[in-house]
Order: sequence, then structure tokens, then C-alpha cells
Amino acid sequence: MATREEFVNAANIIWKNHGIYLWGGNGEPTPLLSFGKIAAMESSRHDAYRVMKHIADLYDSGVDMSKSVAADCSGLIVKILRDLKCIPSTADYRARDLQAMCKKKSLDRLQPADLVFNKEKTATHTGIYAGNDMVIEMQGRDRGCVKRKISEGAWVCGGTLPYFK
Repeated sequence: MATREEFVNAANIIWKNHGIYLWGGNGEPTPLLSFGKIAAMESSRHDAYRVMKHIADLYDSGVDMSKSVAADCSGLIVKILRDLKCIPSTADYRARDLQAMCKKKSLDRLQPADLVFNKEKTATHTGIYAGNDMVIEMQGRDRGCVKRKISEGAWVCGGTLPYFK
């Protein structure tokens, strides 16, 4: 079992270390990604180039990428749950799978470490409620991991994972 605080702290570390959005990613170390690996995971060569451009832009602006990881929206959550030993190291879930695992909750009742979803029944995007009206999420190939106000996203519902003390 993990604590909500550990879960949110892990999400904040990925955000602070400039997490990269990568389709199908579950926390692969960014410095170890080759274009071939990115191209194999992405849905198109165009999207693979967008990921590479985002990484190059960060390097060019002097960002330390040594601790950066790559994930998609559900992969961010899977990475943290794996690291906290809540799920097996081989487990993988999509946004809708995570939603099905959660005890449903309205947005006005969220607690830190609850998840937020973009659809009521079959979510296609998810993020982590970090408290203080903020959500940490993978916002796409051109932005990576971001932290923004909950009102800035298209969130319609939330839920609590069963892993917290």
C-alpha cells in the first residue's frame, strides 16, 4: 500500500523533471530513447518527429533531461503505481481501465491522488489531482507533462484508486 502523498510526490517529480509524452510509454528514461524506439511506439512518423522536436527544444534551452521519463496519460499513472509497488512491474492500463478500477467521485469531492477523467464511462484521457485545484497530466507530444488548474482541462469526473492507505 502507498499513501496519497507518495503518489502525488511521484507525479510532481515527473513533472519537475520534464516528463515527455510518448504514445504507449510507461516511464521509459528519456535519455535512453532513440528515434527508432520512439518511431516504433508512436502512431505516425510525424508524431515521432514531434516528440523528438520537443526533446530537442528542451535540451537546446538548457533543461537537464537526465531524470526525464516518457509516458502517455495512463502510462504516467502506471509508472507511479509500478514504482510504488501497487501493481506488478508488467501491468499496463489504459485510461478507461484505470477509470474502471476507481471508486467514482465528483470533481468537487476530489482529494490529492484521485484521478480525473475526460468522459463519464469510457475515458480516453486521465490525469492526477494534485490538490489545490491542480492536475498533473501528460498533455501531448508538444507539451509533455504539465501541471495546470483543473478548470483548464476537459475533466468531467474523478475517481479513487484502491491502493492508498
